[in-house]
Amino acid sequence: MVVTDEWKYIFMANGGREQLFNLRQDPNEVSNRIGSAPGIRDDLHALGAKACGVPGAIDALDGDKLRVFPFRERARMRIYQFDRSHGVLGFPNKPEDALQGFDRATLKRVK
Repeated sequence: MVVTDEWKYIFMANGGREQLFNLRQDPNEVSNRIGSAPGIRDDLHALGAKACGVPGAIDALDGDKLRVFPFRERARMRIYQFDRSHGVLGFPNKPEDALQGFDRATLKRVK
């Protein structure tokens, strides 16, 4: 993903799919402008590729372009993203348990 003050460009290697949003005109990112702003797309794609030209990210490149893999639909499943720094290690069994260990008034962790 490449973000400027005005634009957000998202590249998905799975199928080489792309999204481009004008953040000033469309702050909710509803209208994909990938087909209507090819110059902006090219510039931001080049910036993304340039950012990957460093050790540890170079495998994301195919020459001077971002690497594309054949599209493969993935199984739809829940994505787990946790913030271990705040003690969040998983989803609770019941939604009401999500605030266990927090003061409900301030939402700060109770020690």
